[in-house]
Formats: sequence, structure tokens, C-alpha cells
Amino acid sequence: MQDGEFIFFMIKGVLTHHPIHPILSNVQQKVNYLKTFSHFLPLVPVDPVTSYIVFCIFSFAGCGRGTITTTIHSSPDGADIYHGPSPGELTRMYATTPHTLSFTTLGPYWKAWYYQGKKEGYYDSDIVFKDGEHGNRFVFLTLKPIEYSDIEQKYELSVMNIDNEPVIDAVMEYSVISSDDKLLKNKTVISTNPKGIILISVKVGVSGDSPRPTYKTTLDYKITKNGYLPKGGKIEFKSRAAEVIHQSIILDSLLDYIDKSLLSKEELKVLQPNIENLINALLARGFLSSAVLEKKSIRFEQFKNKTYFNLSFNSANVYNSIKFDKYDIGKQLFDEVVRKILYPLDTFLNNSPFFQGYSIEIDGHTKNFVTEKEVKKDIKYKFYIPKDIANKYISKDISGQKILNNSIILMDNERIELKLQ
Repeated sequence: MQDGEFIFFMIKGVLTHHPIHPILSNVQQKVNYLKTFSHFLPLVPVDPVTSYIVFCIFSFAGCGRGTITTTIHSSPDGADIYHGPSPGELTRMYATTPHTLSFTTLGPYWKAWYYQGKKEGYYDSDIVFKDGEHGNRFVFLTLKPIEYSDIEQKYELSVMNIDNEPVIDAVMEYSVISSDDKLLKNKTVISTNPKGIILISVKVGVSGDSPRPTYKTTLDYKITKNGYLPKGGKIEFKSRAAEVIHQSIILDSLLDYIDKSLLSKEELKVLQPNIENLINALLARGFLSSAVLEKKSIRFEQFKNKTYFNLSFNSANVYNSIKFDKYDIGKQLFDEVVRKILYPLDTFLNNSPFFQGYSIEIDGHTKNFVTEKEVKKDIKYKFYIPKDIANKYISKDISGQKILNNSIILMDNERIELKLQ
């Protein structure tokens, strides 16, 4: 019997006697059915005649459809599974070990495939290759833990004044906290050295629930020194190596707000305690939220043969020019800034014989909020208010409008009048 006759005999016999014969009515239909599962059977030929012979042999042998599994374990459990047709094409399976894959197909066969496990705090496992194989597949991945050691972090803080000069003997009270809120150092007090430097060292390692250390710490500090405003804050340090973080901290002195022209005057010796009380009041938390007192702005100013005590502020608000014109902004600044600061001015400086009034300068800002690329414009307002008028307002003898009526008001150096109603 020739080879062709044997093949024909096999095909005829299987088609005639196997139970699948009534379902698959022709040779091409059987070949197409087999091709549908060819990605699970990569070794099955796709030549129509040969493929059909293989299909018939499976049928004759009683193989038919079967369920096969791939079970993936790792040490330790909980590893993310990556797999693919080659080491360079691994993708995440979005499953963790242990995990079992199952598939029902013609002929229980798995194609050649690669596997790898990844887990935080562990080195990636070796890539495991499984050749094409019949039946169930078992994969085991081994991951080795990464060993971490404590590192030393150093905070080097330079405490300077606004002229970039070191502040000596400033006192810092601080604590250092890890990322999992573990207190590493608590309420430690240290002073700046002759160069204005404070050096803080802390050992840190594994923190949090994860075995992988974050090496993240937070320094919470407060610095004080006589003649300076207290300053506090937080500095975050995150590094996986022993490093030094350098940061400058600027301490504001009460004298920073006084112009040099006043510092050289004899009157300052008399006024300094009251001026410092005034500055502390103006800088008190929540007292003046709508404007910021400018540095070097406190001085004496001569205007129309009178001496005024001057303060300059920068408005924290930008006003919509569609809703507020320049006069409206002036009235807003009078209400939000001028009225408020008259109280501490009258309290601490009303009895001073060195000046006759207060000069309050405010930089206002306006912008068209509708136009996207509109740049804000600055408007300078100045209120020259006699001391006796301010005192009458504080004593509830006159209204805010009376202050404006008895004061000189400039807008961009042009005199104006403001009506509150």
C-alpha cells in the first residue's frame, strides 16, 4: 500500500467511525477548527492535509478536548507574575503567586513560555523557561530578600539674617520623625555655631509596613533669638544614601522693617520699644491677612511741612477690574488695611512728639479676570492721616468717612477723594 493510500484510508476510517463525524461535515471545516486553537498548539502543522491527519489521530485516540493547567508558586508567596514568549517580552499577568491558569483545548499542550516573579523588598527572580509540553505545567520562582542597613542622614542648616549674615547663638528646638511617625529625636535643643550653622545627625532605616525602607525623615523645628521673630517649619529629607541636606533659614529681625534712615536717628532710641510692639502686633497671626508689611518701610516722611510715620504694605489680593475700578479698590484697601492698623498705631505711637500723622502706603493690584493672558497692574495708594483724626476714630468720635475727608489721599501720586457710600 502506497503512502497516499494509507493516508486516505486513515482519513476515511476516522470520518466514518468517530462520533465527531456528524458535526464536522467537510475537511476544510475541520482544518479551520483546528487553526482556531493553533496559538495553544504551536507545534501543530497548518498544512491542510497534514493538520487534518493530526486532528484525526487525536480523535481516533480519544484525546478530543481536554483541560490543562499552569500552576505558578514562589518563595515567598505574593510575587507579581510576569510572563511572555521571550525574556525581552515579559508583561505583567496582574496576578500574584500562588496562581493557577486553566484552559480547555484540543490536545492538552502548552507552548514554550517564560516566567518571572517580582516583589517589593526582594530581588527579581531568575527568568524561568518552560519548553512546549503536554499536560499540566508547574512553575516555581525563587526571590531573594534585599538586605538593607541603616544610614545616617545629616541636616546642615544655615541660620542667616536678611543681609545674608550668620545669626549666632540662635536656639533651635526640634524633633525628627520617620515616615511611619516613629519619633527618632524629640524636643532636642541646639544653638547655632559662630558661622550660624546647626548640624543634626540621625540614623534611619526600614520604616513603614513595607520591607523596603523609605529612608524618609521630617525635621520639625522652631528657632528663636532675642531681637528676631520666631520662625518654625518642616524640612523633608528622602534619600537612600548617606547624604547631607543643606538649607538656609532666614530669620527676620524686628529692625529689618525699619529703614536705615530711621535707624540712624536719635528718636529711635526712644521709639524702638513701641515700634517693636507695633511690628509684633502687625505680624501677629490672623491680624492682617489681606496685606503684608514691607521690609525697610518704617521711616519718617516729610509732606506738606509735616512729619509722618510711614509704613508700606503690599496687598495680598488682586481685584477684578470688571467689578472694581481704581476708586473701588482704594475703598477696599481702606476697609481691609487702613482701618485695622489704626488701632495698633494709636495704641503704641499716639503720644509720640516726633511726628504729626501716619503715612500708610499700599500697593494694590488689578486684573481683567476674563482675559486669559491679562497681566496684573499695580496701583499705589497713599493715605496721610493726622494723629488726632486717627485717635478720634479709635475713640468712636468720628466715622471712617470722616477719616477720609480729613486726610490726604493719593492714587499713583495724584490726589483723589474717596466716598465710602
